[in-house]
Amino acid sequence: MTTTSDRSNVDDDRETLSLLTFFLAGDRYCVRLASVDSVVGVESPDSLEAAADPWNAGTVSIDGTSVRVVDLPRVVASPSASVERPAEAALLVLDDAIGETARFGWLVDDIGDTETVRPDEVESTLPSAQIVRGRLDLESGPALLLDEQAIHA
Repeated sequence: MTTTSDRSNVDDDRETLSLLTFFLAGDRYCVRLASVDSVVGVESPDSLEAAADPWNAGTVSIDGTSVRVVDLPRVVASPSASVERPAEAALLVLDDAIGETARFGWLVDDIGDTETVRPDEVESTLPSAQIVRGRLDLESGPALLLDEQAIHA
């Protein structure tokens, strides 16, 4: 099932930042809602999970468009950790296209809520956290804001 995000709630004037929260191994993360094109349920992610490279875990076709999958639970886990998978995962299909025919998708454990914050509420993180834009204390709890551009670089 595909659900397209509601972009009418996104304020581009930078007075507020709309976010979509999601979970990886029980930890809360978020991404700018404006970057998310859709959320797709994944019933059997076995082939994606078995890929040697979590940054390029495979490609799926959604509505005739190729989506290159990043296996985020494996990207954020320590190299020695085993990744526990839920029965059904989700794929966040991002709005940023690769050329004109492919997009990126992030395999995640579960989808949370949308929340709106002010940009000044994002706390800086260490420069070594290259894929993290910052840390937030949301209504639903603490979360790390991921940098979709850094993940796709």
